[in-house]
Amino acid sequence: MKKILVVDDSWLVRENLKDFLHEFFILEVQMASSASEGIKRLKDQCFDLVLCDYDMPEEKGDKLLLYLRENKHQVPFIFFTGNSELSIELQFPLIETVTGKDFSKLMAAIRKAAVFQVRETIF
Repeated sequence: MKKILVVDDSWLVRENLKDFLHEFFILEVQMASSASEGIKRLKDQCFDLVLCDYDMPEEKGDKLLLYLRENKHQVPFIFFTGNSELSIELQFPLIETVTGKDFSKLMAAIRKAAVFQVRETIF
């Protein structure tokens, strides 16, 4: 089963993302409330995708991305932020930025970043 790490300082956002991801994909979701906590999880486990907020109060999400790249982790990484004005121009591969907490754009970014088994949905 594929695993995603969701890093966001907001408990509500983490829970909504977890519900969203479980609704559309068959995967395991681990959560962290800060970049430092995300780094701890990445030291202990392997993930198929990291979904991270950029603008967190104690530290920015790029701290987690820099840790990954400095340690040669090639896990796909998506910034998912409520700041629709944000433009992240970091020179690392496998980065997608979804602004405005747009779930339809997030779905497209997840599909682009990695291959996940999509749940059958009956409408």
